[in-house]
Amino acid sequence: MKMAIALFGKRISPHFGSSSKVLLLEVQDGVIREKTTRDVGGEGPMEMARRLMNLGVEGLICGGIQRSCKEWLISKGVAVMDNQKGEAERFLKNPLRSQIDLFFWQAIRRFKEFRGTGWAEGCEGGPKNDF
Repeated sequence: MKMAIALFGKRISPHFGSSSKVLLLEVQDGVIREKTTRDVGGEGPMEMARRLMNLGVEGLICGGIQRSCKEWLISKGVAVMDNQKGEAERFLKNPLRSQIDLFFWQAIRRFKEFRGTGWAEGCEGGPKNDF
């Protein structure tokens, strides 16, 4: 699973689109396998959202986000965890990180069920029990 954290310096960006930098995470079996910082800047938040989609991002963590941008991302199958704050690295080391993983797996599950592709297809490594 590929996730992105909107950055403002080393902190979670207070609003998606206020900075063009994101921390991209490749997560496999609950373990962060790869971490890179990318500039996905463009002509505003929607252009950034499109670029995240082109990178294959399935989850976004940010502060605030425009409703239209959030709804567009969700309609494309991207789980959005907004209203987050603090240092990005500290956020990832939080003992509640398993709750973050759970949030994203549940969001992807709901989207796939809504689209009719089913839970198991394309979601290897996710939680096995029903929530």
